[in-house]
Amino acid sequence: MPRILIIEDEPEIRTLLRYNLKKMGYELQEAENANDALIWLGQLNFELILLDLMLPGLSGMEFLKLIRHKTEHNSTRVLVVSALSEEGRIVEALQQGADDYVTKPFSVKLLLARIETLLRRGREIAPNRIQSGEIELDFLEHKAKVKGEAVKLTLKAFSRDELLSEIWGYDSQSQTRTVDAHVASLRKKLASNGHRICSLPKVGYGLDL
Repeated sequence: MPRILIIEDEPEIRTLLRYNLKKMGYELQEAENANDALIWLGQLNFELILLDLMLPGLSGMEFLKLIRHKTEHNSTRVLVVSALSEEGRIVEALQQGADDYVTKPFSVKLLLARIETLLRRGREIAPNRIQSGEIELDFLEHKAKVKGEAVKLTLKAFSRDELLSEIWGYDSQSQTRTVDAHVASLRKKLASNGHRICSLPKVGYGLDL
């Protein structure tokens, strides 16, 4: 079973997480602070880290920045579990390399579903290129070709529910700002081109090429 590292300074929350994750069969290690967590990372490999942001000493955000600069932890999924619910803080965590963000207080059932989704996504290996007849999609170069010639694609729109279902594996009733925070983060990274990620009222988001 996957090994999970819990980084949380509140004993009650660690106990809650430990009880439910062990019931699911996961291997666990726990740390009360980020410095102890770095020691564990130097000794064991983890598929997932549950990370609180408000930690004594080295903060959760500083810890996140630190491990994302180390190639050996590139494949480790990080799920932030924090009482900080401001959109700016969520966006910052996603920009620094968090894979998902859950705010406290949280639903245990929903948290376990997100953990399963992240671990499943971590095991899936997507192809770099798909070809069907004369149509070719190159995911490394982000290009589409027909008969070897590049094709300029028109607007493609996805609803918010489709993004939640297809990318994160949540049902359409999930109350989460994950999509909104990821879109805000992507727009910020694109700087002057951020406007190309367009919002379509009652539909979702689209990429204006």
